[in-house]
Amino acid sequence: MPSVIGIDDTASPPAQWGMKTIGTKTASLLISPRAWLAAAAVVAIVLHDTIGLPEDTVKQILAVVVAWIIGDSVRPTV
Repeated sequence: MPSVIGIDDTASPPAQWGMKTIGTKTASLLISPRAWLAAAAVVAIVLHDTIGLPEDTVKQILAVVVAWIIGDSVRPTV
């Protein structure tokens, strides 16, 4: 039965407010190209000495990743 203000009292609060659950957020994070790019950039930064990347190359990789993430974030989604 709806309450006086029109909110379905039987629905859980996240569903009621249109929020995603932790499982849904985790699943969408695992399939997100932006998340994988960010993780790859972190690996390149942390392990650049181990894998033999010069510091300038790491900075260039980071610049490309940041530009890609920002560009993908501001691009309209269909």
